[in-house]
This record gives sequence, C-alpha cells and structure tokens, in this order.
Amino acid sequence: MADDYSISYSYQSGPQGNPSPAGPTPAMDTRLYAFATCDRVTLDDISVMLLNRSNGKQMTISPEVATALTYCGTFKTLQAHAEALVTSIPQLQGQLEDVTRVLHMVRDAGLMLAAEDICEKLQLADGGKSELAPTRVCVITCDRPPALERLLDSMLRVGNISRNDALILVDDSRNPDNRTQNRELVAKFNLTSPRDMLYVGADAQRQIISELTATLPQHEDAIRFLADRDRWEDRKTYGLARTFCLLLTVGYRCVVLDDDILCATVEPPLRNEGISFGGGDSRELACFSSEEELMQSAAYGEVDPINGLAQCLGMGLGQALETLGSGTLEVNTLHDTRAALLGTLDRNSEVLVTQCGSWGDPGTAGSHWLFHLGRDSVERALSVSGGLSGALQNRHYWLGRSRPNIDKMAIMSQATGLDNSRLLPPYFPAFRCEDFLFASMVVCLHPESAVLDYAWSVPHLPLEKRGARAAREPIAARAGLALCARYLSKWVSYEPGPCAETRLRSLAAHLCEVAEQEPESLLATFRKELTEQHSEQLRLLRGQLQDAQSLGSSAWEGYLQRGIEEIDRELQTPASPGNIPGVDPENGDDALLQIFQTTIADFGRAIAAWPAIRGSAQDVTTRLMDKGQLAP
Repeated sequence: MADDYSISYSYQSGPQGNPSPAGPTPAMDTRLYAFATCDRVTLDDISVMLLNRSNGKQMTISPEVATALTYCGTFKTLQAHAEALVTSIPQLQGQLEDVTRVLHMVRDAGLMLAAEDICEKLQLADGGKSELAPTRVCVITCDRPPALERLLDSMLRVGNISRNDALILVDDSRNPDNRTQNRELVAKFNLTSPRDMLYVGADAQRQIISELTATLPQHEDAIRFLADRDRWEDRKTYGLARTFCLLLTVGYRCVVLDDDILCATVEPPLRNEGISFGGGDSRELACFSSEEELMQSAAYGEVDPINGLAQCLGMGLGQALETLGSGTLEVNTLHDTRAALLGTLDRNSEVLVTQCGSWGDPGTAGSHWLFHLGRDSVERALSVSGGLSGALQNRHYWLGRSRPNIDKMAIMSQATGLDNSRLLPPYFPAFRCEDFLFASMVVCLHPESAVLDYAWSVPHLPLEKRGARAAREPIAARAGLALCARYLSKWVSYEPGPCAETRLRSLAAHLCEVAEQEPESLLATFRKELTEQHSEQLRLLRGQLQDAQSLGSSAWEGYLQRGIEEIDRELQTPASPGNIPGVDPENGDDALLQIFQTTIADFGRAIAAWPAIRGSAQDVTTRLMDKGQLAP
C-alpha cells in the first residue's frame, strides 16, 4: 500500500479531467453505499481508471485513492466510510472533509452501490415464483446403530413424512454386524412409518456401481473413484456416502441427515428480527455446562428439519425472502454487509443449499473456530463452567444464527438441503472437510446461487466422547480439503452467462491442468495458499487479542498468544506436504506431490464424467426402486 494518501493531490487531471475535491462540504447523505467491484486499469504513474462492469460507468483517479476505496466494501453512509478511512489510514488523519468530498464524487460518478438499489434487485417480481421438485430424504450412517435407532425413532414423530417421494438409508458401515443391525432397524421403522425407508448398504452400492460401469464402461475409473470404497482402502470415506445420496436423488430436492442428530428443531436462544447476509463469522455461540443443562434449555420448534430444510430449497431468492417474511427488505438490513456478496445475488438467484445450526456438538473435528466469532459469543464461552478449557472440551453448544442468513458458501451442518434437480458436483470421497470442498464447487458451477442458513438448529448428540483433546490441539491451520476449497473459491468466475455444464467442464479442465504442473510449481502453490490461510488466522487472532484484556480472562489471552506464536513458527519454515493430516510423511515431498498430482487428475476426470454418471444413476435408481430391490 502506498505511503502517501494525501487527498489534496489524489485527483490529478487524467484523460477525463476529474475535478479537485476542493469546494464546499456536500450535504449529509444518510443513505448506505458501498464501493462497487471495479476493474482497475493503470494509465500512467499518477492515474488509474476504474470501470464499473455492472453499469458501464468509469472514472480516472489516483492509485492511492483507488486503493483507499477498497476499504469501502461494506454498506455504510458516506460519512461513516470517510471516518473509517481517516481512522484506518494514518496519512488521511485530519482530512475528513476532503475525504468526504472525494467519496461524494465517486458516488456521483456511478462507482458506488446504493443499498436501496440492492433491496429492489432482491424483491420478488410478479410471477417470479419457482416450481419446486419433489423431495427425497437420505440418512447417512457409519457403524453407529444406537445413534441410528434414536434418529429413526424421532423421525416417526414427524408429521407428514409421507409427503416425501422416498426415504433412503445410505449405510457406509465397515462392520458387517453393524450393517445387519442397521438393516433390521430400517425394517422395524417400516412397520409403523407411513412411508417405507429404502436400504442402500454395501450390496446395493456394489450393484449400483456394477450397473453404472456396465452402462458407462468408458467412465469406470471415474465411477470407482467417486463411489467405490475399495478404491480408498482404509481411508475414512466421509464424502462417499454423500455422493451416493446425490446419485439416488437426481432430479429431486434432497434432504441429508447425519445419523447422530434428532429429527427435531430447537429455536435459537438469541433472536434478531429480519434476515442477514454474510459469512460464517456472523454465527453466534452459547455454551452450557452439561448435556443435561443443554437439553433442559432447548425450546423445541413446531417445524421438523426435513420440511424446514425443504421449505425454501430451490426457490429464487426473492421468493425465499418472501416466504421467510422478509419480502420487503429494510435498507438498514444491509448495513455493514459486503457489497461483493450482494453484487452476485438477485431475485432469481436459486437457493441450492439450505442448512441450520447445531444444538449440542458443532460437528467440527476441533474447537479452534472460537476465535472466528464475535465478542459476545466469546464472552459467553468464557463464562461457562470451567472457562475456556471447559468450553473447548465439553462441546455443549448452540452454534447457529439468531435470524435467517443468506450467503454464497455453505458451512458444516448435520442436516442439509440440496437442490439436486440442478447440476450439483460430487463430493470428494475421502478425508474430512469434504463439505467445504463441495460448497466451493457449487459456487464454481452456480456463482449466482445462494445458501440459506436457518435460525433454528437440530439436536446433534454424538454418542462417542469428543473434545477431550481440543484445548491441546494445534491452532495453526493444516492443509487438507479445506485448503483446496479455499483455492477454488478464489478461482470462481462470477461473469454471467455460462451454464453449469460449461462451468463444470472448465472446473474439470482446471484440475487436470493443476495436476500437470511441475512438482515445484504445485509445491509453490500449496505453500502460497497455506501461508495466506495462516495470515488470515494471524489477523483474526491479533484482532481478538487487542480486545481480550477487557474480557478479563488470562486463559483466553494465553490461548490467543499461543496461537499467534504457533503460526509465527509455522511461517518460519516452508510448508511440507508431509504435515498434511492423513498422509505418510515417510514418503517424502516428491512422492507425496506425485500422489497429489495423480489424485487431482483422477478427480478432474471424475468431475468431467459426472454429468454422464448422474444421468445414468437416475435410470439405475428408478429401475431398482421399481423392482423393489432396495427393500431392507
């Protein structure tokens, strides 16, 4: 960033002769604005041109001011933007009036987005309602019959469960005895359920794979990469069962339930009106000292998660907002919301993923997401019995939203709605964070789409003990599928026009291109992405540490300082692929890079074959259902 931000010279006369900001202070404008996403073209050493792609407006400006405008990416009044710039950039101190004048000129030049225009763009137009595909429900389970029995019992208490086209259990259990128990649990469920549940265990999965490979022999390697557990040996195949859910629900809206939840909803303990737009950092947390206190505090809602997740799934955003009771958006709703997010949405943006909060265990492998949360949530965590250590280990939480939220990227949820009547990508079959990579690929295919996060939660109550080592686990991010998701999210093209099929082919080709990089180039990309992730962690940790003293918790300050020191140490040494969880460091960097290249290439080819696999799976599934071959 340039050292000199003197507004007095920053409007040099360029090709269009922009005026100096000298003049009377403009009248106060209380409306909300954000700097629009603009192309930046360097004209010479003292001027650049900003071009607004959405409205064709352009303006010649100094490089320093163009950089300063990037600080104005959320919706605020022009006065608030000016005050933030003067506070954030030392060279602008004492120049509030000049900065305010410049922002008014940028607004008048058409390079600012007005919040009221965004609200109008999101409103439902007459006749703008979507026709929704029918719904299928998939439960995924792996070696947890007691948890599955508890879930199925809770599903029997759901009203109108028969309105769903099909109920399906996808069994990814390794233990044959558990598979037998699960099949028997489904048979027992069917004795009293108004709609029978289908059972897709190891035998049915092999049959589906066999029929798919017989129909598409040219794509056998791709099919086995995505769906054959034998291909992954002893790896944890978290994504494989979810890909089977997609194969079994082509053309339908799909609700996926993890086996360790209850089919019930809990209202948020904190409630705000309206709707919000933003990322995971706007989630909120409440902590409870025990599972008993957690469950006694639960205020159960009237809606069940199956119908709740399906409510707006597949709708255009305008229709979804109207259904949620926010059809007429208040302009203040957009205060501090990122313009980059809202610029990709309109009333026709389809809600392709729905999700909800967690009441109980958040489902994460660790608990080091705590420093991503706001001050109030951190304060609630520190006030729980046992303080920070208790909050990290007990994992008796509410983690969710205080009002419905719209965003681009889905986050982890134990109950998820997927509009599989649209072309969705497959999940990566193995390793954790498969849901983050899936979410990133959904945006690659449908950059105009939206994710709806409901304010209610589902009870998530794993039977196994979790969190015992949470406080001692490394804080510094480690590479894995989440890093791949981060990489792809920056690769997304938001240019309108190309269809999902074209974007999928482009994604597949890009992955194959990455796989063909020289090992040194691939290693450099890996190190760059991990360093950027560590840099983001440092920013968050240092921001929390600045505020930590006022919370009066030496444990919290120590935790944050530990994280900063840990990441600083990581940054002193070039990252090695041998430190990725789940890989054997004995292989050495060269061998590991070769494995990564092969895996990336296989995944790229599998994505390229996915539309054909998906189309064939629809025929195979229909045939098996019609013949009754998926009965337990």
